[in-house]
Amino acid sequence: MLEQLKIDQEFTQAQIDQMADSFVRYILEIAEWGEKIDEHHMDAILEIVLIKYGTNIELSDDLMEIIAKLKDLNLNSVLKQFPENEVQRAFEHIKLALSEVEEHLQRNMEEMEE
Repeated sequence: MLEQLKIDQEFTQAQIDQMADSFVRYILEIAEWGEKIDEHHMDAILEIVLIKYGTNIELSDDLMEIIAKLKDLNLNSVLKQFPENEVQRAFEHIKLALSEVEEHLQRNMEEMEE
């Protein structure tokens, strides 16, 4: 699978948007499982979206299938090949998207309490 690995050296805005959307979706999915979201979860989901949208490794949208598939790969060797500035740019966009979701949830919670 990794013999012909292609890693994008620059992310398009569409890729970053997809990363952010999937990141938020996966975090919400983990929360639905009853898991407390911590830094480990955030790092793991960032790695998943980087691989899903920044490489030619085909991954489904199902988080459990992704986790099962990625267990067989040497992720560190893949992740080290991403340019740090592109990872940082994607992460900044993801943090913004996550912040918007948190604000939306907070407003909904406050409206429910009224």
